[in-house]
Amino acid sequence: MRNNLYFKFGLVIILGIIGVMTIQIFAMYGLRYHSYKMKLIETTDQTIDRLAKSVGDFLIVYGLQDYKIAIEREMVNPDFLAIIVDDRRMAYSIEADSYITGKIRDSDRRVVDFKESEPAHLRALKNHVYIASRTIEDDSEYLGNIEIYASNRLLKKSLSDFLTTAVLQTFIVGFVLFVVLMVCIKRFLIQPINSLTELVRGVEAGDFTKTTGVKANDEIGRLAASFNRMTIQLNHTLVDLKEEIGLRKRFTEILECTSDIVSIATWDSQITYINFAGRKTLGWFSENDAVSKKIQDLHPKWALEIIEQIGVPTAVANGVWKGETAVFDEKGNEIPVSQVIMSHKSSSGVVDYLSTIMHDISDRITIEKRVRYYRNFLESIIDSMPSALIGVDPEGKITQWNREAEKLTGLTMQNTHNGYLYQALPQLAGKMEIIYKAVQTRMPLRENHFPFKRGDSVSYLDIVVYPLITDELEGAVIRLDDVTERIRIEEELRIHQNHLEDLVRERTIDLEAANAALKKAKEKADSASSAKSEFLANMSHEIRTPMNAILGFSEILYGKETDPQKVNYLDSILASGKSLLNLINDILDLSKIEAGKLDLHYTAVSPRRLFIEMKTLFGRSIVEKGLDLIIEIPDELPEILLLDETRLRQILINLIGNAVKFTKSGYIKISVRHVYAEKGYKSSLDLLFAVEDTGSGIPEDKKEDIFAAFEQLKDGKARQFEGAGLGLTISRRLIEMMNGKITVESAVNQGTVFNIILHDVEAASANLSDSGRLKEIDYASIQFQPAVVLVADDIEYNRDLVKGYFEDYDIRFLEAETGRETIEKAGAEFPDIILLDMKMPDIDGYEAARILKGDPELKSIPLIAVTASAMKSDEEEILMICDAYLKKPVSKSDLILEVMNFLPHSRITPQNPNLQKPSLFMTEDFTGASLLQYPDLNKLLTREKGRVERLISLMAIDQIEAFAMEMRSIGEKFGYSPLVHWGEALFTAAQVFDMERITSVLSTFKTATTRYSLPEI
Repeated sequence: MRNNLYFKFGLVIILGIIGVMTIQIFAMYGLRYHSYKMKLIETTDQTIDRLAKSVGDFLIVYGLQDYKIAIEREMVNPDFLAIIVDDRRMAYSIEADSYITGKIRDSDRRVVDFKESEPAHLRALKNHVYIASRTIEDDSEYLGNIEIYASNRLLKKSLSDFLTTAVLQTFIVGFVLFVVLMVCIKRFLIQPINSLTELVRGVEAGDFTKTTGVKANDEIGRLAASFNRMTIQLNHTLVDLKEEIGLRKRFTEILECTSDIVSIATWDSQITYINFAGRKTLGWFSENDAVSKKIQDLHPKWALEIIEQIGVPTAVANGVWKGETAVFDEKGNEIPVSQVIMSHKSSSGVVDYLSTIMHDISDRITIEKRVRYYRNFLESIIDSMPSALIGVDPEGKITQWNREAEKLTGLTMQNTHNGYLYQALPQLAGKMEIIYKAVQTRMPLRENHFPFKRGDSVSYLDIVVYPLITDELEGAVIRLDDVTERIRIEEELRIHQNHLEDLVRERTIDLEAANAALKKAKEKADSASSAKSEFLANMSHEIRTPMNAILGFSEILYGKETDPQKVNYLDSILASGKSLLNLINDILDLSKIEAGKLDLHYTAVSPRRLFIEMKTLFGRSIVEKGLDLIIEIPDELPEILLLDETRLRQILINLIGNAVKFTKSGYIKISVRHVYAEKGYKSSLDLLFAVEDTGSGIPEDKKEDIFAAFEQLKDGKARQFEGAGLGLTISRRLIEMMNGKITVESAVNQGTVFNIILHDVEAASANLSDSGRLKEIDYASIQFQPAVVLVADDIEYNRDLVKGYFEDYDIRFLEAETGRETIEKAGAEFPDIILLDMKMPDIDGYEAARILKGDPELKSIPLIAVTASAMKSDEEEILMICDAYLKKPVSKSDLILEVMNFLPHSRITPQNPNLQKPSLFMTEDFTGASLLQYPDLNKLLTREKGRVERLISLMAIDQIEAFAMEMRSIGEKFGYSPLVHWGEALFTAAQVFDMERITSVLSTFKTATTRYSLPEI
C-alpha cells in the first residue's frame, strides 16, 4: 500500500490541504483577533473619551449621582469589566487622599459598585484586559482620573465560534478539493502511469504487441506515444531478432550435423566455436574444452606455417583463402584436409573474427592413389595385351596407343603427335566409316581379315571398334588383331577337315549298320520286358487270389474264436500269409524298380512313432530269441517329416528282420539322429539312422554281394537261411531313390551295423494326418441300411469271403462269375454297389466296368474294383473307369471302410454294454468317462502312468503279466469291470507274445488316465 503512487499522492494532497487549511485558519484567526482587538480598543477609547467629557460635565453641572448613572449606562457593554473614576474634587471636599467610585463586574458578571477593597482584584486583571485612562479636566483644571478595564473574553468566544465555523467550512472545501484532485490525478496521471506500467511489464515479459491506449496532448500523452512507438519498434526488432536467432539456430544445427570441421576464432587465434564433427575428430567431445584451445593446437607445424604465412593474410586481404593442410586427430595422427579460411570484418574494416571450414580428404587422397595405381595397372595391362589397342575421341583423334600398336604399325605415341587416326595410319583411312558408325550407333562393329600393308609385307587384321561410353560418348577403342597366322592355320584345318569328312562318311555307314542291329536287339529286349511284366502281373493275380481267401477267412475266424490257443494258431496263419504277401511285394517292387516305374509318395510322417513301431512288430521274435532291443531317439528329433512311410517302413523291416535272423545272442540297436543342412535353417535336414546287431557278421569280401538280388549269406554249416534274398537289394534301391545312401560296417562274429543317411528331408509344418495312422474300426458300432451288393468274382471262396465280412449286417448279396453275368444282373436288380474283380472269363472286369459306366441307367451304380493286380499302370487304368480300388488280399476293415463311402450307414451305441460278452481283447470301456466316477481309483491309476511307459519301453513279458494281474485285482477291489477286462486282455496278449496288441492295450491305459484323470489337490 505504501508503494502505491495513488496512496502517496493522496497522502501528500491530504497533508497539503491540512497545511493550507491550518495556515488559512491561523491567518484568519489572527486577522479576526486583530480586528476584534482593534475594534475593542477603538470602542474603549471612544467610550472613555465620552465618559471623560460626560463625567467632567456631570461633575460640574450635575453632581456625583448623575455621572454614576452615566458610568452604569456604559457598563452595558459586556466587554467592560470596570469603569473607575478617581474624583479629586470629591476627595478634596471630604479631605481624603482620593475618592474613587465606579462600577465593576463581580464573579457572576453582574455590575456592582466599586469598593475600596477591590484594587487588588483590578491589578490581577491588568494582564487580561485593555486599560484605557483619561484625565478629567475642566478648563485645564484637573478634576480627576477615569479608567476603563475592557476584557477580551467575548473576543475569544467570538474567535472560537469563528474558528469552529472556519474549520468546518475549510474541511468541507478541502474534502471536495481532495476528491476532485484525486479524481483528476487518477484520470490524468495514475491511469496513464498504470497503462505505462502494464506496457513496461509486457515488454519485460517479452510481449511487444501491446500499446498504452493513452490519448492526450500533455506530457504523459507524449510519453505514452513515445512508449507506443518504442514497443512497436521493439516488436519489429524482436521479430527480426527471432528470425535471426532461428537462422542462427538452424545454421548452428547445420554446422553441428555437417561432417566437415567448422571453427570460429578471434583475431588472436582463440577458438570461440567448433562444431561436433570437429570436436569428435580432434578428440574434444566437450564444447568447453574445445573453446579453450587455439588454432595452433589444431595443426601440425608445417600446416600452421602455411596458414599463418599464406592463409590468414590472403583471407584478410581477399576475404577468403582455400588450400590443403592437415589437423591432428584425437590420437595425434595427421589428417589431410582441404581448408577454407574466411575473414569477417566490422563496418570500420577491422577483422572481428576468422571462420574456418576443413574437409577430410583422406579418402580422396586414398582414392587418388588408388586411381593412379589402377591407371598404371591398366596401362600395364593395355601395354601387355597381345592385340593392338588405339583409343580415339569422337572426332577420330588418337588418345591412347599401346606397345602392340607400336609393334604393328612401327609408330610410337610421340610420332602420332596426338594427331588423327587417318593421318597416322593411312591404311585405315578407308575404314573410318566403320569407326564413325560404331561411335554413332554406340554398338561394337567388326570387320575380319582386313589386309594391312606395311612396307613390302601384307598382314591380315581383324578390326573391332568398341564405343567408349560413360555418362556421355567419349570416343572409341579400336582393337587390331593380327590373324595372318590364324588364317594360315585355318586353311590347313580346312584341308584336314575335308579329309576327316570322308572318314566320317565311311564311319557313318558302319554305325548305321550297328544301329540297325541294336534296334533289333532293343525290340527283343522290350518284348522280353513286356513278357516279364505280363508274367509278373499274372503271377501276382494267381498268388494274391488264394492269399485273399487264406487271409480273409483267417481274419473272420480270428474275430469269432475265443480260445487263446486257437487264436494263437490263427495268428500264425495270418503272420505266415503276410510273410508270403511281403515276398510277393518284394518281387514286384524289385521289378518296378528295375523298370523305373516305382513312385515314391511323400506324406507327413512321425519318425519317432515309426521307429518305435518296430519294437511292437519284432517284439515277439526278439523275446523268443532272448535278445535285447534298444532304440535311441533324441528328444530334439522333429516330430513330423515328409517321407514315404510305406517304403521307409519296408526298409526298416528288411534291415531289422535281417538283424533278428542272424543274431543269436546279444542285442539289436536302432539309433537315430539328424543334422540340419544349414545352421539356423531347420526346414531341411539329413536323417541318419543305423541298425546294429551282435550277430554272425559279414566277411569283408561279401559286403557288396549282400546287396545283389537273390543273394544270401550262409553260416559255417552251409545252412541257407529263409528268405528270397531281396530285402537288402530293394532297401538299397529305395534308399537311393530317396536321395540317400546305405553303408555297412561288419566283422565276422562281431556283429554288423547298417548306416543309412537320407539327404534333404523336409520338416513338415502340419500335424500328422489321420491317413498316416493305423485304421481301426469298431464293427459293432456300424449299422448299414438295408442294401443290395453285387459281388462279381470267378472264384467262389472269394465271394464267400466278402459275404462273411458282412454277415453281421442287413445286406443282400448277388453273385456273378463272369463279366457278362455281372452286366445282366446289374441291369435286372440294379444293386446299390458292385464289387468287381478285374480278371474274369468271358468279359473281364475292365470291359464290364466300361459297359456299366457307359449305360445311362447303370452308370450311377458305384463300382469298387477288387483285384490282385499290382502293376502301377493297372492301378491308373482302374481308377479311370471305377469309383474306388482295393488290392487283394482285402482285409475286413479295408473293405468296410471303403463300402462306407458309398452305402448309407450310421453309428450306434449298445443300449446296455454291460450285457455284452467281453471279447478276448476288450479294452474299449476303459477309455470311457466312467473312470471319473471312481476318484480314488483315478488317482491310483494316474500314478501308474510312469510304470506303463517303462513297460512299453522294456517289453518284459513277465513284468507285463504281473502288472495285468495287479490291475485286474484292483478293478475287482473297486468294482470297476472295465479295468478287470483290461487286465485280462493284457494278460492274454502277453501269454501269446502279441507285442503289437500289448502296446495297443498299454496305450489305452495312458489314454484313459490322461484324458479323464482328475487334477490332484
